[in-house]
Amino acid sequence: MKTIKRSRLISRRKEKKLTQEEFSNIIGCSRSHYACIELGTKDPGFKLTEKIISELGIDVKDWR
Repeated sequence: MKTIKRSRLISRRKEKKLTQEEFSNIIGCSRSHYACIELGTKDPGFKLTEKIISELGIDVKDWR
């Protein structure tokens, strides 16, 4: 995942005042898995990507 996308994930989550634990519960994955996504060591699958961008209000065309 590109750095700009990772920084957008982190900033959007923090704007919503959510911890990684809270956000991972909302999107249905473990905190450790979501932390790896934010760190860039794992990429989310298609369905998880849909959940992340939906919950954070990121336009899909900006995700690419």
